[in-house]
Amino acid sequence: MMTILFTTVVAQTPAQLPSTPAGFMESSPLMSFAPFIAVFLIFYFLVLRPQNKKIKNQQKEHAEMIESLEKGDQVLTVSGIYGTVESVIDDKTLEIEISEGVVIRILKDKIGEKSKLETKIPALKAKNSQGFS
Repeated sequence: MMTILFTTVVAQTPAQLPSTPAGFMESSPLMSFAPFIAVFLIFYFLVLRPQNKKIKNQQKEHAEMIESLEKGDQVLTVSGIYGTVESVIDDKTLEIEISEGVVIRILKDKIGEKSKLETKIPALKAKNSQGFS
């Protein structure tokens, strides 16, 4: 029975195969990818492109903030350490005082933001003024 089915399929010529209905054209392989391309373009313009612009803007603002650092500025490092800028050593490095008499050297890129220590952690200031260590 298998040989009959096989010979029947092989014996058909293109003229014997069913043709497309009238009015329908054969689609090209490129047209089968058109929906995928359209979804990708929509995703790019609605999600990826605005996100890239936002990231570039944030990087620009951060670079401007780092360039404007000077002695006496209150800063918060990316690791969560509050301190006061003691000196700017060079283009990449500065020293910050994190406690009375404790000065650390840190890369400028690792400064998260300028801040006012008093407004960020008032409980710590009150605790230090009471003499707790």
